[in-house]
Amino acid sequence: MSYDEALDRFEPVLGLETHVELGTASKMFGGCRTMFGAPPNTQVCPTCLALPGSLPVANAQAIEA
Repeated sequence: MSYDEALDRFEPVLGLETHVELGTASKMFGGCRTMFGAPPNTQVCPTCLALPGSLPVANAQAIEA
């Protein structure tokens, strides 16, 4: 398939992923603490792990900032 044919058949869709460091004591969508230097995999909760039935709640302090 040529480039021009591909453009005719498909619509290019681009996404943008951003990473930010919050100045809050907990994560953006979970209530777990965020302490620098903590051992790996210790600052997680059911929401961070995306376990079934766990629903994220936005961190109000981060939204306000």
